[in-house]
Amino acid sequence: MTSNSTSASASSLDPSGTVPDFYVVPIRRIGGSDDSVEQCLYYDSKWNRVDADSLEVSASQAFVTLMEGTNRVSKEIQQALKMIGWEVNTQVTLFNATAKTLHRDCNLPPNYFPSGSAGEASVVFPIMSNTCRGVILVFRFPIEGLVQSLIATADPEIKAGSSSTDGA
Repeated sequence: MTSNSTSASASSLDPSGTVPDFYVVPIRRIGGSDDSVEQCLYYDSKWNRVDADSLEVSASQAFVTLMEGTNRVSKEIQQALKMIGWEVNTQVTLFNATAKTLHRDCNLPPNYFPSGSAGEASVVFPIMSNTCRGVILVFRFPIEGLVQSLIATADPEIKAGSSSTDGA
């Protein structure tokens, strides 16, 4: 899962009309069952792969947008996943996000609800300069109908660079 496949998507805007900072793509082993922790891949706004512990935005940014990219994944990325035994998990959709500012006291709310349709939902949350927010995304299964389970992700961290290091 270290591929840096890139591809232009049909539309890179989230439902509110803004370009997301990062796309989140839930994945699972081909033929495997849904686990208790949802595996995800992260991509920047140009569909370049970004490691979960390397998500970073400008210090001047006040908000971060994560958009579920399930319906936008290129065939190139899907084929690369298939070659290593993984597939896009189209059976789940973004349900909720919890964000906590790490190593610093901030009075930012912890819970955020996505907007948009299944497979393309986006969540926006605040971030302060020179901070790091741990984010847990919660996906619902199945994508439609009665919820049978909620599945959380591992804890990616989103960092807002300091003005001295990012040129802002």
